[in-house]
Amino acid sequence: MGLTTNQFVGKVIEINSKYFITDLMSTGETNEENNGKLLLDPINGKCLIVVVDNRLRNFFVPGNYYEVEIDMPRKEYRLEQGSPYMFCVLSNKIKEVENPYKESVSLSFKQHTSPNTNTSVANLLEEVGQNLYTSKKRMFFELLQNADDAAPENGVKVKLQLSDNYFVLTHDGFAFNKHDFESITSAAKSTKSANKKKTGYKGIGFKSVFTNSESVLIKSAGYNFSFDKSLPVYNDFKAFYFHVNDIEEDVEKQKEFLHKYAKYQREFNGVKDIPWQLLPIWYESLRIAPSGSIFNQKENVAIALKMDEETLSEYNDAIKEVFSEPRFMLFLRNTNRVQLIDQDKCLTIQKT
Repeated sequence: MGLTTNQFVGKVIEINSKYFITDLMSTGETNEENNGKLLLDPINGKCLIVVVDNRLRNFFVPGNYYEVEIDMPRKEYRLEQGSPYMFCVLSNKIKEVENPYKESVSLSFKQHTSPNTNTSVANLLEEVGQNLYTSKKRMFFELLQNADDAAPENGVKVKLQLSDNYFVLTHDGFAFNKHDFESITSAAKSTKSANKKKTGYKGIGFKSVFTNSESVLIKSAGYNFSFDKSLPVYNDFKAFYFHVNDIEEDVEKQKEFLHKYAKYQREFNGVKDIPWQLLPIWYESLRIAPSGSIFNQKENVAIALKMDEETLSEYNDAIKEVFSEPRFMLFLRNTNRVQLIDQDKCLTIQKT
Protein backbone atom coordinates (compact mmCIF):
# COMPACT_ATOMS: atom_id res chain seq x y z
CA MET A 1 0.00 0.00 0.00
CA GLY A 2 3.07 2.24 0.22
CA LEU A 3 2.15 3.66 3.62
CA THR A 4 4.42 4.27 6.59
CA THR A 5 1.88 5.91 8.89
CA ASN A 6 -0.99 4.69 11.04
CA GLN A 7 -2.77 8.07 11.21
CA PHE A 8 -5.92 8.36 9.11
CA VAL A 9 -9.08 10.38 8.68
CA GLY A 10 -12.30 8.57 7.85
CA LYS A 11 -16.08 8.50 8.09
CA VAL A 12 -17.82 6.52 10.82
CA ILE A 13 -20.60 4.17 9.72
CA GLU A 14 -22.80 1.77 11.66
CA ILE A 15 -23.40 -1.82 10.50
CA ASN A 16 -25.45 -4.22 12.62
CA SER A 17 -24.95 -2.06 15.73
CA LYS A 18 -21.17 -2.06 15.26
CA TYR A 19 -19.08 0.99 14.32
CA PHE A 20 -16.64 1.01 11.42
CA ILE A 21 -14.58 3.72 9.70
CA THR A 22 -14.58 3.94 5.91
CA ASP A 23 -13.04 6.13 3.15
CA LEU A 24 -9.80 6.26 5.14
CA MET A 25 -7.26 8.86 3.99
CA SER A 26 -3.78 9.15 5.53
CA THR A 27 -2.91 12.39 7.29
CA GLY A 28 0.28 14.35 7.75
CA GLU A 29 1.97 17.53 6.65
CA THR A 30 0.93 18.75 3.19
CA ASN A 31 4.35 18.00 1.68
CA GLU A 32 4.68 14.55 3.26
CA GLU A 33 4.57 11.56 0.91
CA ASN A 34 2.06 9.77 3.16
CA ASN A 35 -0.46 12.59 3.15
CA GLY A 36 -3.66 11.90 1.21
CA LYS A 37 -3.21 8.19 0.45
CA LEU A 38 -6.08 5.73 0.83
CA LEU A 39 -6.15 2.55 2.88
CA LEU A 40 -6.60 -0.04 0.12
CA ASP A 41 -6.41 -3.78 -0.40
CA PRO A 42 -3.48 -4.12 -2.84
CA ILE A 43 -4.90 -7.35 -4.28
CA ASN A 44 -8.45 -6.36 -5.24
CA GLY A 45 -8.25 -2.57 -4.95
CA LYS A 46 -11.14 -2.23 -2.50
CA CYS A 47 -11.10 0.56 0.08
CA LEU A 48 -10.60 -1.10 3.46
CA ILE A 49 -12.78 -0.35 6.46
CA VAL A 50 -11.57 -0.30 10.04
CA VAL A 51 -13.30 -1.87 13.03
CA VAL A 52 -13.90 0.42 16.03
CA ASP A 53 -13.28 -1.23 19.40
CA ASN A 54 -16.66 -1.38 21.13
CA ARG A 55 -15.16 0.31 24.21
CA LEU A 56 -14.53 3.46 22.13
CA ARG A 57 -17.93 3.80 20.44
CA ASN A 58 -18.99 6.66 22.73
CA PHE A 59 -16.26 8.81 21.14
CA PHE A 60 -17.92 8.57 17.71
CA VAL A 61 -21.07 9.73 15.94
CA PRO A 62 -22.02 7.88 12.72
CA GLY A 63 -21.74 10.10 9.64
CA ASN A 64 -18.99 12.30 11.08
CA TYR A 65 -15.28 12.26 10.22
CA TYR A 66 -12.51 11.53 12.72
CA GLU A 67 -8.73 11.41 12.82
CA VAL A 68 -7.62 8.14 14.40
CA GLU A 69 -4.65 5.83 14.85
CA ILE A 70 -5.19 2.35 13.43
CA ASP A 71 -3.64 -0.99 14.39
CA MET A 72 -3.72 -4.58 13.16
CA PRO A 73 -5.26 -7.36 15.28
CA ARG A 74 -3.21 -10.48 15.92
CA LYS A 75 -2.28 -12.43 12.78
CA GLU A 76 -4.15 -15.50 14.02
CA TYR A 77 -7.36 -13.50 14.43
CA ARG A 78 -7.02 -11.91 10.98
CA LEU A 79 -6.51 -15.29 9.32
CA GLU A 80 -9.42 -16.72 11.27
CA GLN A 81 -11.63 -13.92 9.91
CA GLY A 82 -10.30 -14.48 6.39
CA SER A 83 -9.05 -10.89 6.16
CA PRO A 84 -5.24 -10.45 6.14
CA TYR A 85 -5.66 -6.67 5.83
CA MET A 86 -7.97 -6.20 8.82
CA PHE A 87 -7.39 -3.04 10.85
CA CYS A 88 -8.96 -1.69 14.02
CA VAL A 89 -9.07 1.41 16.21
CA LEU A 90 -7.84 0.65 19.72
CA SER A 91 -6.35 4.01 20.80
CA ASN A 92 -8.44 6.79 22.32
CA LYS A 93 -6.39 9.39 20.41
CA ILE A 94 -9.48 10.49 18.51
CA LYS A 95 -10.21 13.89 16.99
CA GLU A 96 -13.35 14.97 15.13
CA VAL A 97 -12.48 16.79 11.88
CA GLU A 98 -14.11 18.21 8.76
CA ASN A 99 -14.73 15.99 5.73
CA PRO A 100 -11.26 15.94 4.03
CA TYR A 101 -12.74 15.11 0.62
CA LYS A 102 -15.14 18.04 0.70
CA GLU A 103 -12.34 20.28 1.96
CA SER A 104 -10.08 19.25 -0.96
CA VAL A 105 -12.80 20.05 -3.49
CA SER A 106 -13.66 23.40 -1.91
CA LEU A 107 -10.01 24.48 -1.70
CA SER A 108 -9.36 23.39 -5.29
CA PHE A 109 -12.24 25.52 -6.57
CA LYS A 110 -10.77 28.58 -4.85
CA GLN A 111 -7.24 28.19 -6.23
CA HIS A 112 -8.04 30.00 -9.47
CA THR A 113 -7.99 33.57 -8.20
CA SER A 114 -6.29 35.53 -11.00
CA PRO A 115 -8.26 36.75 -14.07
CA ASN A 116 -5.19 36.98 -16.31
CA THR A 117 -4.03 33.44 -15.48
CA ASN A 118 -7.55 32.04 -15.78
CA THR A 119 -8.03 33.58 -19.22
CA SER A 120 -4.78 32.05 -20.48
CA VAL A 121 -5.51 28.60 -19.02
CA ALA A 122 -9.10 28.63 -20.32
CA ASN A 123 -7.86 29.39 -23.84
CA LEU A 124 -5.21 26.65 -23.56
CA LEU A 125 -7.76 24.05 -22.46
CA GLU A 126 -10.06 25.03 -25.31
CA GLU A 127 -7.24 24.53 -27.82
CA VAL A 128 -6.26 21.19 -26.29
CA GLY A 129 -9.84 19.99 -26.55
CA GLN A 130 -10.20 21.05 -30.18
CA ASN A 131 -6.84 19.82 -31.46
CA LEU A 132 -5.89 16.80 -29.38
CA TYR A 133 -9.10 14.83 -28.96
CA THR A 134 -11.14 15.12 -32.14
CA SER A 135 -11.66 11.35 -32.35
CA LYS A 136 -14.43 9.64 -30.36
CA LYS A 137 -12.29 6.50 -30.21
CA ARG A 138 -9.34 8.48 -28.84
CA MET A 139 -11.36 9.78 -25.90
CA PHE A 140 -12.72 6.29 -25.22
CA PHE A 141 -9.19 4.83 -25.19
CA GLU A 142 -8.02 7.61 -22.86
CA LEU A 143 -10.65 6.64 -20.29
CA LEU A 144 -9.76 2.95 -20.66
CA GLN A 145 -6.08 3.78 -20.18
CA ASN A 146 -6.79 5.71 -16.99
CA ALA A 147 -8.69 2.69 -15.65
CA ASP A 148 -5.89 0.34 -16.71
CA ASP A 149 -3.34 2.47 -14.87
CA ALA A 150 -5.41 2.21 -11.67
CA ALA A 151 -5.38 -1.59 -11.61
CA PRO A 152 -4.58 -3.49 -8.39
CA GLU A 153 -2.64 -6.78 -8.48
CA ASN A 154 -5.71 -8.73 -9.65
CA GLY A 155 -6.24 -6.41 -12.62
CA VAL A 156 -9.21 -4.17 -13.41
CA LYS A 157 -12.68 -4.68 -14.88
CA VAL A 158 -14.45 -1.85 -16.74
CA LYS A 159 -18.15 -1.27 -17.45
CA LEU A 160 -19.61 1.15 -20.01
CA GLN A 161 -23.17 2.35 -20.45
CA LEU A 162 -24.47 4.91 -22.94
CA SER A 163 -28.09 5.92 -22.38
CA ASP A 164 -30.36 8.75 -21.21
CA ASN A 165 -27.88 11.46 -22.28
CA TYR A 166 -25.01 9.98 -20.24
CA PHE A 167 -21.81 8.19 -21.20
CA VAL A 168 -20.96 6.28 -18.01
CA LEU A 169 -17.75 4.42 -17.23
CA THR A 170 -17.08 2.57 -13.98
CA HIS A 171 -14.20 0.35 -12.88
CA ASP A 172 -13.03 -1.63 -9.87
CA GLY A 173 -9.44 -0.38 -9.87
CA PHE A 174 -7.94 1.82 -7.16
CA ALA A 175 -10.12 4.74 -6.10
CA PHE A 176 -8.90 8.33 -6.39
CA ASN A 177 -6.62 9.46 -3.60
CA LYS A 178 -5.77 13.09 -2.89
CA HIS A 179 -2.90 13.10 -5.40
CA ASP A 180 -5.11 11.68 -8.17
CA PHE A 181 -7.71 14.34 -7.43
CA GLU A 182 -5.07 17.07 -7.63
CA SER A 183 -3.85 15.78 -11.00
CA ILE A 184 -7.40 15.74 -12.40
CA THR A 185 -7.95 19.35 -11.31
CA SER A 186 -4.62 20.47 -12.77
CA ALA A 187 -3.92 21.55 -16.35
CA ALA A 188 -0.85 19.33 -16.66
CA LYS A 189 0.13 17.70 -13.35
CA SER A 190 0.02 13.90 -13.31
CA THR A 191 0.53 11.02 -10.92
CA LYS A 192 1.68 8.92 -13.87
CA SER A 193 4.75 10.79 -15.07
CA ALA A 194 7.17 9.15 -12.64
CA ASN A 195 5.87 5.62 -13.24
CA LYS A 196 7.37 3.95 -16.31
CA LYS A 197 4.73 1.19 -16.21
CA LYS A 198 1.94 3.68 -16.83
CA THR A 199 0.91 5.06 -20.21
CA GLY A 200 -0.22 8.62 -20.81
CA TYR A 201 -0.65 11.50 -18.40
CA LYS A 202 -3.78 11.72 -16.31
CA GLY A 203 -3.66 15.51 -15.94
CA ILE A 204 -3.86 16.36 -19.64
CA GLY A 205 -5.31 13.03 -20.76
CA PHE A 206 -8.32 13.28 -18.51
CA LYS A 207 -9.23 16.58 -20.17
CA SER A 208 -10.38 14.53 -23.16
CA VAL A 209 -13.68 14.01 -21.32
CA PHE A 210 -14.55 17.67 -21.90
CA THR A 211 -14.30 17.40 -25.69
CA ASN A 212 -17.98 16.54 -26.09
CA SER A 213 -19.33 17.06 -22.58
CA GLU A 214 -19.95 20.23 -20.59
CA SER A 215 -21.01 18.39 -17.43
CA VAL A 216 -18.84 15.64 -15.92
CA LEU A 217 -19.75 13.84 -12.68
CA ILE A 218 -17.28 11.78 -10.64
CA LYS A 219 -17.61 9.48 -7.64
CA SER A 220 -14.62 7.74 -6.07
CA ALA A 221 -13.88 6.80 -2.44
CA GLY A 222 -15.16 9.81 -0.45
CA TYR A 223 -15.14 12.15 -3.45
CA ASN A 224 -18.42 13.32 -5.03
CA PHE A 225 -17.92 16.22 -7.43
CA SER A 226 -18.63 17.54 -10.89
CA PHE A 227 -17.26 19.94 -13.49
CA ASP A 228 -20.12 21.97 -14.96
CA LYS A 229 -19.78 24.66 -17.62
CA SER A 230 -23.33 25.90 -16.98
CA LEU A 231 -22.68 27.12 -13.42
CA PRO A 232 -24.18 30.67 -13.41
CA VAL A 233 -21.37 32.22 -11.37
CA TYR A 234 -18.92 31.62 -14.25
CA ASN A 235 -20.63 34.40 -16.19
CA ASP A 236 -20.50 36.93 -13.35
CA PHE A 237 -17.01 38.48 -13.00
CA LYS A 238 -17.59 40.02 -9.57
CA ALA A 239 -19.47 37.10 -8.04
CA PHE A 240 -16.86 34.55 -9.17
CA TYR A 241 -13.71 36.46 -8.25
CA PHE A 242 -15.04 37.84 -4.98
CA HIS A 243 -15.89 34.26 -3.98
CA VAL A 244 -12.61 32.55 -4.92
CA ASN A 245 -10.60 35.38 -3.32
CA ASP A 246 -12.71 35.28 -0.11
CA ILE A 247 -13.56 39.00 -0.30
CA GLU A 248 -17.34 38.75 -0.55
CA GLU A 249 -17.75 40.75 2.67
CA ASP A 250 -14.72 43.05 2.33
CA VAL A 251 -15.70 46.16 0.33
CA GLU A 252 -12.22 47.71 0.42
CA LYS A 253 -10.53 44.60 -0.96
CA GLN A 254 -13.23 44.37 -3.62
CA LYS A 255 -12.38 47.90 -4.76
CA GLU A 256 -8.66 47.06 -4.84
CA PHE A 257 -9.32 43.92 -6.85
CA LEU A 258 -11.54 45.65 -9.41
CA HIS A 259 -9.00 48.45 -9.82
CA LYS A 260 -6.16 45.96 -10.36
CA TYR A 261 -8.10 43.88 -12.89
CA ALA A 262 -10.23 46.58 -14.55
CA LYS A 263 -8.97 45.59 -18.01
CA TYR A 264 -9.99 41.95 -17.51
CA GLN A 265 -13.40 42.93 -16.19
CA ARG A 266 -14.04 45.08 -19.28
CA GLU A 267 -12.98 42.28 -21.62
CA PHE A 268 -14.58 39.45 -19.64
CA ASN A 269 -16.22 36.84 -21.89
CA GLY A 270 -17.98 34.88 -19.17
CA VAL A 271 -17.28 31.16 -18.94
CA LYS A 272 -14.96 31.39 -21.98
CA ASP A 273 -12.45 33.09 -19.65
CA ILE A 274 -12.94 30.62 -16.77
CA PRO A 275 -11.08 27.25 -16.73
CA TRP A 276 -14.23 25.44 -15.61
CA GLN A 277 -12.62 22.10 -16.51
CA LEU A 278 -10.36 22.55 -13.45
CA LEU A 279 -13.04 23.76 -11.02
CA PRO A 280 -14.62 20.88 -9.07
CA ILE A 281 -18.05 21.39 -7.51
CA TRP A 282 -18.79 19.39 -4.34
CA TYR A 283 -21.91 17.27 -3.84
CA GLU A 284 -22.91 15.42 -0.69
CA SER A 285 -24.07 12.59 -2.96
CA LEU A 286 -24.37 12.04 -6.71
CA ARG A 287 -26.96 10.05 -8.64
CA ILE A 288 -28.23 10.23 -12.20
CA ALA A 289 -31.38 9.06 -13.97
CA PRO A 290 -32.43 6.37 -14.50
CA SER A 291 -32.06 4.78 -11.07
CA GLY A 292 -30.70 1.62 -12.70
CA SER A 293 -27.68 3.42 -14.19
CA ILE A 294 -24.36 1.74 -13.37
CA PHE A 295 -23.20 5.17 -12.13
CA ASN A 296 -25.49 4.73 -9.11
CA GLN A 297 -24.00 1.35 -8.18
CA LYS A 298 -21.22 0.92 -5.64
CA GLU A 299 -17.96 0.98 -7.58
CA ASN A 300 -14.43 2.23 -6.86
CA VAL A 301 -14.58 4.81 -9.66
CA ALA A 302 -17.64 6.09 -11.54
CA ILE A 303 -17.59 8.80 -14.22
CA ALA A 304 -20.64 10.17 -16.06
CA LEU A 305 -20.36 12.47 -19.07
CA LYS A 306 -23.54 14.31 -20.01
CA MET A 307 -24.09 14.54 -23.78
CA ASP A 308 -26.79 15.31 -26.30
CA GLU A 309 -28.45 12.36 -28.02
CA GLU A 310 -26.62 12.80 -31.33
CA THR A 311 -23.17 12.87 -29.71
CA LEU A 312 -24.03 9.90 -27.49
CA SER A 313 -25.12 7.94 -30.55
CA GLU A 314 -21.82 8.74 -32.28
CA TYR A 315 -19.89 7.45 -29.25
CA ASN A 316 -22.04 4.34 -29.17
CA ASP A 317 -21.20 3.60 -32.81
CA ALA A 318 -17.49 4.31 -32.26
CA ILE A 319 -17.28 2.03 -29.21
CA LYS A 320 -19.13 -0.81 -30.93
CA GLU A 321 -16.67 -0.49 -33.81
CA VAL A 322 -13.79 -0.81 -31.34
CA PHE A 323 -15.45 -3.85 -29.76
CA SER A 324 -15.62 -5.50 -33.18
CA GLU A 325 -11.80 -5.67 -33.08
CA PRO A 326 -10.96 -7.10 -29.61
CA ARG A 327 -7.22 -6.75 -30.23
CA PHE A 328 -7.39 -3.38 -28.44
CA MET A 329 -7.27 -5.36 -25.17
CA LEU A 330 -3.66 -6.30 -25.95
CA PHE A 331 -2.64 -2.69 -25.35
CA LEU A 332 -4.25 -2.63 -21.90
CA ARG A 333 -1.73 -4.40 -19.69
CA ASN A 334 -3.90 -4.73 -16.61
CA THR A 335 -7.48 -4.81 -17.90
CA ASN A 336 -9.18 -8.20 -17.55
CA ARG A 337 -12.61 -7.34 -18.91
CA VAL A 338 -14.53 -4.54 -20.62
CA GLN A 339 -18.33 -4.67 -20.78
CA LEU A 340 -20.70 -2.51 -22.82
CA ILE A 341 -24.16 -2.54 -21.24
CA ASP A 342 -27.05 -1.65 -23.54
CA GLN A 343 -30.40 -1.96 -21.75
CA ASP A 344 -30.85 -5.71 -21.18
CA LYS A 345 -27.89 -6.65 -23.42
CA CYS A 346 -24.24 -6.89 -22.39
CA LEU A 347 -21.33 -7.10 -24.83
CA THR A 348 -18.19 -8.46 -23.14
CA ILE A 349 -14.53 -8.53 -24.17
CA GLN A 350 -12.47 -10.59 -21.74
CA LYS A 351 -8.91 -11.86 -21.55
CA THR A 352 -8.55 -15.60 -21.07
